[in-house]
Amino acid sequence: KTNNLINNTDLLRILDSSDLVLFDLSSEEVYKDLHIIGAININLEEFRKIIKEDPLLVETLREAQIVVYCRDNCSIDPFLRELFGLKITNVKVFNSFLEW
Repeated sequence: KTNNLINNTDLLRILDSSDLVLFDLSSEEVYKDLHIIGAININLEEFRKIIKEDPLLVETLREAQIVVYCRDNCSIDPFLRELFGLKITNVKVFNSFLEW
């Protein structure tokens, strides 16, 4: 579905970047159990609420390197569509969490 997949090596290379925004779309329970340090636990509804309250955040995200991942059965695609709809396009999908 996306050619923006990254693996462990790719993620490790950018993990310390100051412009990295790491979104963990997993449920709160799964996130609390285990997540990548620095990841923001969020879902689409929360993201929309935050953007509505702070529209300038969209500009910041357009400048950022964004990595999205999910550890449970959530769907990443609606979140990606939302980002792309806001013209936030520097987005990668990390799908190797089990190897992390």
